[in-house]
Amino acid sequence: MRENQLPECQCPYCEAKLDTATDLKTNVMPKPGDISVCINCAQVLVFADDLTLRKPQPGEITMTPEIELYQKAVRGLDRRRH
Repeated sequence: MRENQLPECQCPYCEAKLDTATDLKTNVMPKPGDISVCINCAQVLVFADDLTLRKPQPGEITMTPEIELYQKAVRGLDRRRH
């Protein structure tokens, strides 16, 4: 898995700092219009032209089993500090 450094931005839903993306399938850099899931709140996001993340516009995305699987995985993360 390759982590891609991206321009720092905040999740428009939870304001978490986002600056890295990992493509679990292809290990390629995201491109504008690609879909992501916030690692903190699991909301679906879209890469903007400058590769920051934004809320999707109405009708821009279709929920798929894959997106739902990523959301479920994020929601299941244990965020307690050890």
